Amino acid sequence: MKASVLALVALRASADNTNPLAKVIEKLDGLKAKVTAAGDAEAKANKEFSPWCDDSAANKGFEIKTATAKKEDLTSTIEKSTSDLAEGTSKIAATNKRLSSVPRNSDWSKLSMLLTGQWPSSAVRLRRTPRSPRSTRAT
Repeated sequence: MKASVLALVALRASADNTNPLAKVIEKLDGLKAKVTAAGDAEAKANKEFSPWCDDSAANKGFEIKTATAKKEDLTSTIEKSTSDLAEGTSKIAATNKRLSSVPRNSDWSKLSMLLTGQWPSSAVRLRRTPRSPRSTRAT
């Protein structure tokens, strides 16, 4: 009887070692433990870095809002400068039109030519007032 019990135990032990389904289940349990451990590590890392990501996202959102507002301000400044330029150009054209109607030999025409640089440089001469001759003293 002892021999049959020993044979039965040995047979059962050899059956467990050769059962392929038991080996698959054993390997699946090992993989389950590995995946669970990796998931726990990822959850810990996510919990650690999640506030940093949230803060960075909020800061970038504020930077985008600030840049958008600055862009709108600069766009309005450009539009105002463009309209000022157009207004200045029209004023210059009107002034030139008025000056062109002044006869060429008038003082305004000469002043305009002098100020705009259209006066020939050879024609610009300073008038000197004549000096009175120095009196010499006889001592």
